[in-house]
Amino acid sequence: MLNYYRNEQAADDVISHIHSAGGIAFKFQADVSKKPHVEEMVAFALKTFGKIDFLVNNAGILTRTLAEDMTEEEWDLVLDTNLKGTFLCSQAVY
Repeated sequence: MLNYYRNEQAADDVISHIHSAGGIAFKFQADVSKKPHVEEMVAFALKTFGKIDFLVNNAGILTRTLAEDMTEEEWDLVLDTNLKGTFLCSQAVY
């Protein structure tokens, strides 16, 4: 299962590569920094596959702003995605 947040075309491209290699794949759209989104994503995975064998926490963002110029909103977005997202996904799966 592949989760994406914004770029559905990129998700479709990855799914297409998996299918062309003989694999089975589904996509799901979720913001990993939001607990209800993560819970829905995990529920979808369990309903679709019956179990979760492993989790790859690879959602992450980067701003090209120097820390001294970064707004609090930018800081929160980076931490929520990169750290909170990893925490919520790990917690929901394990």
